[in-house]
Amino acid sequence: MEDCPEVDVLINPVGGGSSAAAYALTVGKLLGATVIGVQAAGADAVYRAWNDGVIELQDHADTFAEGIKTRTPFALPLEIMQEHLTEMVLVEDDELWTAIRRLLTDDAILAEGAAATSIAAALKLGDELEGKTVVLPISGSNLSTAKLREILTKQ
Repeated sequence: MEDCPEVDVLINPVGGGSSAAAYALTVGKLLGATVIGVQAAGADAVYRAWNDGVIELQDHADTFAEGIKTRTPFALPLEIMQEHLTEMVLVEDDELWTAIRRLLTDDAILAEGAAATSIAAALKLGDELEGKTVVLPISGSNLSTAKLREILTKQ
């Protein structure tokens, strides 16, 4: 926060919700930034709970992005997110694949599916982010050679 105190928007991958809750309390509350959580559409347990206010165990989660492939949110982070998170966005797996390809080909950054969710959401939000200082946390490069090959060959 000291290095980049003028953040307008932070877009964060959401698994169980802990990091999104932390960003909402720090970057959101302390810096006044908009904090957006993002999940894969096929694993949207936190998205549903955030919108509906009810924690339910989902029967399945369908995404290749293992780090956000959750079937239920964590209660305390969800409570914090409901109070402080500005928005939640869903992205499809093909949008994650596009984000992974762009990170690798444009910036030489290898990211796994979960790490690419913030990029996928930013690409989806497009013009809404124009002219804003946007932070996209990217962590995790746990991507097998076979999965990377599949992602790079699909267009």
